[in-house]
Amino acid sequence: MIRLEKIDKYFSEHRVLNAVDLHLAQGNVTALIGPSGSGKSTLLRCVNLLEIPEAGSLEICDQKLTFSPNERPSRETVLTIRRRTGMCFRTSSCFRT
Repeated sequence: MIRLEKIDKYFSEHRVLNAVDLHLAQGNVTALIGPSGSGKSTLLRCVNLLEIPEAGSLEICDQKLTFSPNERPSRETVLTIRRRTGMCFRTSSCFRT
């Protein structure tokens, strides 16, 4: 199970994600679609903490994180979340032969 609540992400003064809520049940397949620049990749990068949200919360299985503007999760917490997630970038390096 993955749950995002009120996720905000900024790049400088530009708000990319605005109070995003999302609940993904375990065992389901979900597609995230939208136009270029709509925040799809940023949202996925927030799930595995490649980007740290400025506000909101993230829950994966039994681990819950709450974000605030001037705090970063510990390295141990980031590694724990990353062990429970995976991400394949759209470059061909994911499919080397």
